[in-house]
Amino acid sequence: MPEVIESSSIPDQVSFTHWESHPLFEVDGVLAFLPLGEQDFQQLQLAARSGRPVAVIGPGSEDFPLEGQIKRFMEVTTADLRPLAEWYASAQRTNYRPIDCNFYDEFEAAIVTRRTVLLEYLGVDGHRRELSTKLRDTKTYLTEEYLQLENGSWLRFDRVYAVNGVPAGDSCRF
Repeated sequence: MPEVIESSSIPDQVSFTHWESHPLFEVDGVLAFLPLGEQDFQQLQLAARSGRPVAVIGPGSEDFPLEGQIKRFMEVTTADLRPLAEWYASAQRTNYRPIDCNFYDEFEAAIVTRRTVLLEYLGVDGHRRELSTKLRDTKTYLTEEYLQLENGSWLRFDRVYAVNGVPAGDSCRF
């Protein structure tokens, strides 16, 4: 018979919800159960690449590109739950690196003028991607800065390599 997990086994500062379309800034950590669907796998990669604590539970031979950043468990018992929840509560939430100074101004100007920009950014799979899009908004949440794209998705500032061919590192002009 499966073990029943009592809510009293979980510290008050840890809550769980299903991560469907929540933007990354609303996610503090990931607990995933194998097997994973393609969307779940991509979200797990995004969380791990963003420095979120990630734990995967279940038997399986899945290879994770960021294996060193992901805790793996064959199974979790009630006795394991409190230490796991405490690990989530105490783990570093992010690996965010602030962007260069004038890049933020470029984002704001593109939003105000509603012009299309060409973004070169780090994709979920760790490869560079390009996207031609309009920018809708910016947001700062718990020390991370985000850019909202035309389709409503959010991209962390430090994932952007270049805007309209101007590299992020070349954006400061003192």
